[in-house]
This record gives sequence, C-alpha cells and structure tokens, in this order.
Amino acid sequence: MKTDITDKVSSITAPVLLVLADGGLQARYRKQAAGIDNLEVVVIPRAKHFVMLDDPDAFTKTLTAFLAKH
Repeated sequence: MKTDITDKVSSITAPVLLVLADGGLQARYRKQAAGIDNLEVVVIPRAKHFVMLDDPDAFTKTLTAFLAKH
C-alpha cells in the first residue's frame, strides 16, 4: 500500500465488505478497517491471496449477498 488512510477510515459512512483470505494477514486488514462503523468481514475458507480466483463461487455469493442487503 502506498497511501495510508488509517486516520480517515472512521469517516467512511458507506457499508464496506472486507473479504479476506484464510491466511495470516487477517489481523492486519481487520486492524486497518476497525474504525469503519458499517463493516462486514467475511473470511473465505481455504482461499489464498487472490480470493476471487481461489474460490470464485464463494466470492461471488459473498458479494451478491452483501449487495442485496445494501
């Protein structure tokens, strides 16, 4: 990441979906997004770095469900 917006995250008012791989970077991304009030976090089991390529069906279902709610 080249731009650090950590201090601005709390001003995000739109619903945010954070889709995470089932790996070691979850804590990092959760910490970065922690200030977002309307945040939904979904971990795709057994997915690696490129969730949308590793499990496109789970990614699509997750995204579709999120969009349907909002």
